[in-house]
Parts: sequence; structure tokens; C-alpha cells
Amino acid sequence: MLCIACSRNNPTKKETSKLLNKSNDTLAYTYEGEDGGADTCNCDYIAITYPLFKARTNLNDTIKEMVVGTLSEYNENSSDTTKSLAVRVKTVVENNTSMVDTSAGQSVPTTYELHIRVMSQDSKLLVLEIEEDGSGGAHPNSRSIYKNWDTKKDEEIGLDDVLVKDYSDNLDAIADKIIKEEKLYEGLSDGGDTFALNSNYYFSKEGIHFYYNSYDIKSYMEGPTDLLIPYSKIKKLIRPGSVLSQYIK
Repeated sequence: MLCIACSRNNPTKKETSKLLNKSNDTLAYTYEGEDGGADTCNCDYIAITYPLFKARTNLNDTIKEMVVGTLSEYNENSSDTTKSLAVRVKTVVENNTSMVDTSAGQSVPTTYELHIRVMSQDSKLLVLEIEEDGSGGAHPNSRSIYKNWDTKKDEEIGLDDVLVKDYSDNLDAIADKIIKEEKLYEGLSDGGDTFALNSNYYFSKEGIHFYYNSYDIKSYMEGPTDLLIPYSKIKKLIRPGSVLSQYIK
């Protein structure tokens, strides 16, 4: 099983550089990446992939900052701008090669993967998913965070940019109703019957998704929670002319 775990289908550096988006997306991009690790069963493994956009300096700089910022958590000096990403990944792999003993006395690979993906995009809005996966502890774990990007203004946007002034109370009330109707509160760590909206959300064609990773509000066994607030329930809260107004029927 350990051999299988280390030989999973991850794109190589050469392959990821050729992954050009084939859809009718507005912004052209290619996927770049680096990976490293021993070619043995008992291996440490790190893989990183991310998109680079054509003629989008602000967006690309934001993506690079996310990648370098993550590597800094692995004792990689983020202030040194002379290093290429390939060198950074190699350094992180070499400095973080430790085996973790399981209760059965066997060792398992320590792995870390960071994949930044284009989740969706149209003429006004781009959504990025930043997914981290790791193993080597008590159990494997993953987390996803999201960035919403205004393609016209070429900047990150949030709720304050797309909803009317003083929207919070009304949005909270609508969210609480959905949480109770769909029983999303079941399994909450604090045993309550509702939970607060968080800052990890993305805009889709259907509505606003508030995403809670494992341990955010529920245990690992319960898994992540995705709270969708449909635009049909918050029409009056959507700011006219914002990137979300295109989804209102």
C-alpha cells in the first residue's frame, strides 16, 4: 500500500507546463509546477502546481506570493527573491524528510501537495481554489481556500464589493435559515444548531458557497461543510453592476 501511495498520478514538471486550458475561458493560462521526492516506497514527496496567466501581472504576483508564502512554513526563506521555485521545492524536500511511525510500528511517507487551480471563470469573474494535502501524521488531511478575482479591475474581491451596504444582518439571517432547513449543523463540534459565516467563500453561477474545512466547525470524521446561499434568496442584497449581477434572473 505504501508503494501505491508514492506512485499516485501526479503531473511531472514537464507535463504541468503543457497543461493549457482548453475551455472557452476568458483569460489564457498554463499550469506550471515542480515536484520532488525519492522514487522508493518510503518516501517524502512534495508537489506544487499553479496557473500563470498571460499578461496578468497582478494576478500572477498574487499566485506566486501564495506559493512562496506556503513554502516559508517549511523553513524556506521567502525574502530571498533570487531562488527559482524549483530550487525552493528541492530545498524544502531535503529539509523535511522525516518518517512517522504508525501504531503498528511501520513508517509511512510524509507528503505535502499544494495545487492552485482555476475553478471557474467568465468575462467578469475568476475563482481560484487553493488545495493543500498532507500525510504523515495521525491521518491524511486536506484543506481548500478560495480567491475571487475581478477580471476587469484585475484585483481580488470580497463580499463588500458585491453586496449592498449593511448586508451582514440580513445575510446572517438567511444563512441561519438554510443551515437549519438543510440540517448542516449536525455534527458541530460545539453541539449548537447554527454556525457563523466564515471568510472562506467563492462565487458560483448558483450562489455564494461558504466552505468549512475539516476541524473548522466539525471533526475530521464529519468532514468539510459547504453552505450554499443561492442568489435567488439574496437578490435584494446584490449590488447592481457588481460581478454577481450577471447571475440574477
